[in-house]
Amino acid sequence: MMKTWTLGKVMKRSKELSAHFRLLSGTVFLGILIFPTHLMAVFFLATENPEHNTTPPANAAEARAWGLQG
Repeated sequence: MMKTWTLGKVMKRSKELSAHFRLLSGTVFLGILIFPTHLMAVFFLATENPEHNTTPPANAAEARAWGLQG
């Protein structure tokens, strides 16, 4: 025997799919927003923080500016 769908069952399923879609799209949106920001922060720390910077100071004035020499 074929199962018939009532309007209530169809609407409930539609609401479930809609909620899942909203959750998924919100997660993707946050990922698109947060991940590049995280990359920018890591890049900034790697290039601007002398503790993480692998490039030595170019001269004594630059070393003093970084506080690396007295």
